[in-house]
Amino acid sequence: WEGVGRLCGAPPEAASAMLEGGRLVVRHFRCQLAEEERETAAAVDVALELLEDVDQDGCPDVLAMYLHLIDGNGHAFGFGTEVPEYDAAIEQVDRQVGRLVTGLDRRAHRLEESRCPAEDWLVVAT
Repeated sequence: WEGVGRLCGAPPEAASAMLEGGRLVVRHFRCQLAEEERETAAAVDVALELLEDVDQDGCPDVLAMYLHLIDGNGHAFGFGTEVPEYDAAIEQVDRQVGRLVTGLDRRAHRLEESRCPAEDWLVVAT
């Protein structure tokens, strides 16, 4: 794992870090609050592309995402659903997590249709 940048706050060059044999891929998306909605959607787009591959060797065994939008807006504008920016961030992240769960469902259906072995996915949100 030598040379792999930190997952959050990694320098842009960490975006291409990967461990071919061990299938570790690190992609970094900027944490600039002004661009956070776009970056959050882009991170989910990348995850969905990985899930599209029904070849089980092409899909990662672990997929971890840190969506900074809610925390970033909380620090910038205040925490609480009475704060419009914070509330909007919750709604945006909810939409993106919904896209990811829908992608997992689509993957399960494609695997079933192609008679591939089923996968067990555990989704954890903190």
